[in-house]
Amino acid sequence: MIKALLYREWLLAVRKLPVLLQPVSFLLILITIFPIAVGAETTLLQQIAPGVIWVGVLLSVLLSSEHFYQADYQDGTIAQWYLAGNDRLLLSVLAKLLVQSALQIIPVLLLLPILSLFYTLPVMTSVLIGLTILLGGPCLVLLAMLGAAITVAVPRAGLLLIVIILPLYFPVIIFAISAMRHYSDGFSPVSDFALLGALLLFKLTLMPFAIVAALKTALSES
Repeated sequence: MIKALLYREWLLAVRKLPVLLQPVSFLLILITIFPIAVGAETTLLQQIAPGVIWVGVLLSVLLSSEHFYQADYQDGTIAQWYLAGNDRLLLSVLAKLLVQSALQIIPVLLLLPILSLFYTLPVMTSVLIGLTILLGGPCLVLLAMLGAAITVAVPRAGLLLIVIILPLYFPVIIFAISAMRHYSDGFSPVSDFALLGALLLFKLTLMPFAIVAALKTALSES
């Protein structure tokens, strides 16, 4: 069943390729415009690179989040999952998490070597930024999915969605930037990566059930 759900989510994403490319294009424009604006100040570029890249990832996820459950809710797919039982609804949440995390994270990781040239980043710094994205990216997607589930029955809920989930992003961003700051200052970032990993495990354990509950609430009130 999980394979069928994964295939379905992937197929839907491919069919909505223009919608998918919009956040990625925005991310690329945002990240590449800073080196042009700042100029050839290598030290400054290296200092701002982690923050700029993470803001780009955050905004990319936010731009995609409104569409996570919108179509499934409108065509009755979520209602069918609900009638099929909790397991089916939970599996659909996990399938969407895997596909959306891959679609959000893989493009950034593929672009990271090119972005490292723009910001003149050392190889190890680029690797660590990639690791923070691998750990923190799914956290952002989970929170976006929760916000999308809460607001799925609300028309034009884009602003409300941002208001709900943006404050919840702060711990992820803080730990990710803190890891890079400690590394650039010559300290070990292991504790920050451990906190990011613990945060990811915590969200993976609880958030899917919260998303299922939010979807059920939306269906019961519709």
